[in-house]
Amino acid sequence: LREAIALQIEQTFPGQVVLKNPEDVLSIFLTEDRAFIGLSTAANNLSDWPGGAMRLKMEPFYPARSRLKLEEAFYVFSLFQLDLVDALDIGAAPGGWTSFLLDQGFRVTAIDTGEMDARLLKKANLQFIKQNVQDARLPEESFDLLTCDMSWSPYITCQRIHDFAAQLREDGRAIVTIKLLHQKKVTKTIRDALEILNRNYQVLACKQLFHNRDEVTVYLRKRFR
Repeated sequence: LREAIALQIEQTFPGQVVLKNPEDVLSIFLTEDRAFIGLSTAANNLSDWPGGAMRLKMEPFYPARSRLKLEEAFYVFSLFQLDLVDALDIGAAPGGWTSFLLDQGFRVTAIDTGEMDARLLKKANLQFIKQNVQDARLPEESFDLLTCDMSWSPYITCQRIHDFAAQLREDGRAIVTIKLLHQKKVTKTIRDALEILNRNYQVLACKQLFHNRDEVTVYLRKRFR
């Protein structure tokens, strides 16, 4: 049914039916004997994706499926619109998030004790530091974006992000996932984690995205001193 409607639209009106970044959204609700149809701008919808779920495609050249989580976060939090150039990806191996950042034109510094995808190591815009994150010493105010998708406990993750705030430039941003799979008191865990982050960051958003069912993604901005 969707394909038939899409074909009819493309034959009748100028433009193209797309899933990503639509300008307008056509919504159809079917009952046994009638159809309800609504047309609105994407900006006036809670989500511009069908059913509100952003289903991104895993490509063979992606180092890890985790890449989809960062791609979704960029859409949801409108990071594509910001002028960000230098990214620090901590706990980066095997390179799911790093690969996405490189494809967006970032200069990336990636830190992990694990092995990075060999294809990424050939990229001119990547500096890979193979060591423990807590031992890394980097110049202050060197990055526009800090990312972290490590499988640490929520409190260790947030403490690491807290410690790296000095490496972000003024108005720098951070994207971090907080793992909740083994947490018994989820609401309290999230609240306590955000309290740690709130010391050095303004919490702009905290959402459970489609591609990270057992965690929440937190979007942060470095606090002005």
